[in-house]
Parts: sequence; structure tokens; C-alpha cells
Amino acid sequence: MSNTMNFEQFKERFEPIKNHLNPLADLEGLMFHLGEKELAYVRQQESGTIWTVHLIDGVRVIASVFSSVDREGYLVARNAIAAGSYYEVIDDDDMEERDE
Repeated sequence: MSNTMNFEQFKERFEPIKNHLNPLADLEGLMFHLGEKELAYVRQQESGTIWTVHLIDGVRVIASVFSSVDREGYLVARNAIAAGSYYEVIDDDDMEERDE
């Protein structure tokens, strides 16, 4: 079972860090892209702090796992998820469309 939240709720609860390697990064400067330096940085982080950004059927979904398949990039949070937990972050507009 997953817990779903919007991007603002995610930022408040998990406090994602800015991408210090790319000041022009997507998602308000938070996304780490798939380049060698950025990916190496992400892989050094604790597993409970890494979130994967996916684009699924035109909807951006951020999942609380490290995935190397079908991803746009990663977010790294200051606050880790609890062991055994799973979260998804979906934009408010996309949430409404997904629920229909």
C-alpha cells in the first residue's frame, strides 16, 4: 500500500535538498539528473533518502525508492522514510486526473 502526497507536502515532510551540482536542475533545482557526477552523488546517499522521478503516461510520479528503470532523475531528501514504507508524490492536477 502506498501513501500519496502532492509535491508541496513532500517538500514539507521530507525536505529535499538542492542539486548543488546543477543550479539549473528541474523541479525547483531539486532533481539530480542521470549524468555521471549527479548519479554518483545520488548513489552515495542512504537508501531511505533517495526518490526516483518517473514519467508515467504523461504524469510525473516521484517514488520513494531508487530505481534504474524508466526514470527522469532523482531527488535526495534530508528526512528518510521509515523502513518498509512506500510513498508516491503526484502533482495536484495529475492526482485529480489519475483518480478519474
